[in-house]
Amino acid sequence: MQNQEKKPEEEQKPAEEQKPQSTPQQTKKERPEECVVCNKSLKKRWYYREGNYYCGKGCWKKARKGKEKSGAESEKTNEAK
Repeated sequence: MQNQEKKPEEEQKPAEEQKPQSTPQQTKKERPEECVVCNKSLKKRWYYREGNYYCGKGCWKKARKGKEKSGAESEKTNEAK
């Protein structure tokens, strides 16, 4: 009888150990609270493009233009070398 009582306890332990391993919430990327460009809050509305969150399409365009300018400048420095 003692052996039968121990078996259910042993079966429960592996099930408890498996629970912490399967947590999909830890791998989920969270949205930032502020716009990358102007730091406005993103509570109600947000615009997601190219891996970043913006408050609107205008801020996204500003960020894109800034990247294009910095890319053009880096090309000019590479050509000068």
